[in-house]
Amino acid sequence: MVLRIVGVAMALIGAIAVGIGIYGLSQTSSMMDSLSQMTVQSEQHFDPHDWAKHWVISSLIFVGIGAFVLAGGVALVLRNLWGLLLVAAGAVIAATYPWIFLFCGIARYVFESADTVETIIYMAITCAAVLAYVFRRHRRVGT
Repeated sequence: MVLRIVGVAMALIGAIAVGIGIYGLSQTSSMMDSLSQMTVQSEQHFDPHDWAKHWVISSLIFVGIGAFVLAGGVALVLRNLWGLLLVAAGAVIAATYPWIFLFCGIARYVFESADTVETIIYMAITCAAVLAYVFRRHRRVGT
């Protein structure tokens, strides 16, 4: 029963993340135009096409993370333990991609920045999901 409740929660969180990512993708051009107008007024240099490229990549990653969590949640509702591994995979991606962007010199905007607290939270979710998978699997197999 607990796995199903966790599954419903993960499916909802994943669906929300997918929705936010898709909404972000759909609003790219209007946000690019608004940011361009704001920077012209403040006389700052801003490359809207560079910003849009970074925004689209980050939004696609967000959709991917959401898809992993959504699929994992649905699998848990259907009593498939491997759903925990999908949730863990989504959390690992969420924890690591900002750091990869930072270390590769790709991160240029605030939405791409790495945050230690956020990373710790995502890694705690990863550990909890993997441990739950291992313990549940061990209990089912009986070894």
